[in-house]
Amino acid sequence: MATKTLVKKTPASKKKREGQEKLEVLNDLYLFQRGLMRVSRTGARFTIAVAKNLRVLNAEIEDMEKVIESSDEFKEYQKKVDALNKEHALKDEEGEFILRDTVIQGEQAKTYRIPGKGDKTSKYGKELQKLKDSVAQSMDEKTKKMIDNPDGKKNQEIVDEQQERVDQYNEFLKTEPCSWEIPRMVDENDVPDAAAPMMDAIIFMIKEK
Repeated sequence: MATKTLVKKTPASKKKREGQEKLEVLNDLYLFQRGLMRVSRTGARFTIAVAKNLRVLNAEIEDMEKVIESSDEFKEYQKKVDALNKEHALKDEEGEFILRDTVIQGEQAKTYRIPGKGDKTSKYGKELQKLKDSVAQSMDEKTKKMIDNPDGKKNQEIVDEQQERVDQYNEFLKTEPCSWEIPRMVDENDVPDAAAPMMDAIIFMIKEK
């Protein structure tokens, strides 16, 4: 459960209220992806359309997200934060981590229960700050040893740079026109009743009358 920088996704229900039925900006690709993953897949025509759209859409989004791919130093920092979290996380009588449900940028997630989290004066807070203030490291592929950032950048700087890239990417998604064409459209009559509650999330693949 490492620290993550997430792409923000506008709730599909909001798009429904606005009456949007077309992919207008790149951010809509995420709405469509989430809708396809959640929708019930019953009915031959509908199932084929969902599968084809999801396969092509995942590849499209994967290519887009290469611009915000985490650096090796950021990934190494995430590993260290995750290790620190596990070290301080509470466990039950059976030795299992006690998790709590939470929402991170609109997404359901489970996080560790960590005493002192958010308190810079706590033991956990001090160790986390020490990690942020330390020089960023990554694995040298030749020697297979950890090496310091050549410019002496600290982990906090690496985190800030990654977050800046993600923020710029999110803004880009909101404004850049979407020219992506849906591979497979379906008639409204082919949408099974079980998928009706998710219509707002899959409206993009329904043919206009």
